[in-house]
Amino acid sequence: MDDLRDNKWWRGERRCAFESEVATHLWINGVRGLRAPVVKAFDIRADNPSGVPWICMEMLNGRPLSKIAEDREFTEEEKIHIFEEVAKLQVSSLPSLLFLSSLFFLLPLLEIGS
Repeated sequence: MDDLRDNKWWRGERRCAFESEVATHLWINGVRGLRAPVVKAFDIRADNPSGVPWICMEMLNGRPLSKIAEDREFTEEEKIHIFEEVAKLQVSSLPSLLFLSSLFFLLPLLEIGS
């Protein structure tokens, strides 16, 4: 646990990816027609009491979209249809984005307990 608390591992790409995941979930839930788990709370600090960054979000029924491609339950035609629908949702959200990239918070995140 000492290695986790020294924060050396929680820099650069790891921290950016985690912050982007939280920001993306919050953004998706603000877009009409898209459904993602609602983020209830999070702490991006590695020096919090648990010793690791965390996200608490609601659980949705179903399977992760990333698993559909390898799922043998769907025919190739059904998989294509699913991914076409996902692509339509993504394209419909493009006008609300200023540019294509990872999503991040405009202002620094408030630390929990501060």
